[in-house]
Amino acid sequence: MTNAPSADHAQIFAAALARHDAGDSNGAESGYRAVLALDADHFDALINLGNVLAVTGRTTEAAELYRRAAKTMPGHPLPAYNLAKLNFDSGDFATAMKILNAVPEDRHIDDTQLLLATAALRAGYSDATRELIDTVLARTPESAPALELLGLLEEALGNYGQAANLFRRVLDSDPTRLSALRHRSRLR
Repeated sequence: MTNAPSADHAQIFAAALARHDAGDSNGAESGYRAVLALDADHFDALINLGNVLAVTGRTTEAAELYRRAAKTMPGHPLPAYNLAKLNFDSGDFATAMKILNAVPEDRHIDDTQLLLATAALRAGYSDATRELIDTVLARTPESAPALELLGLLEEALGNYGQAANLFRRVLDSDPTRLSALRHRSRLR
């Protein structure tokens, strides 16, 4: 049974969050577990404890916490994003994409998909990278971050002319985007 939130919940959660922010995974884990002992459905504690466990390699338990959080706040995209990231990190791109595509449209989905695309690019998965970028560009055709990442993908594939054109396109829409300028300068 879940108890109503109290000042104790908030204080314990704040202390756990401070430990988490300071890099104290053990202290953060203990604090989040203390909050969940008082309120088993505390959304933020479920998510943050899942994050601590995911980083420390306990992905099965993290996934279960994300699922519990999803039941606590149906429709909230964060549990789905975190589950997708766990699947992506384990190499299960199809499941990660299925999870992301099931999330109702949300302003954060582009950011999440671009983070996954960046991870895919770094891991050398060009098809997964392109699929994620294409999904973002279908919604937001002039997304500077997506176009820049697509430029990096083209560069990694040896398509230097296409990469330079994409970086130029990014700079045309956002001249303050210094990373795109650095990338384009590197290709000259």
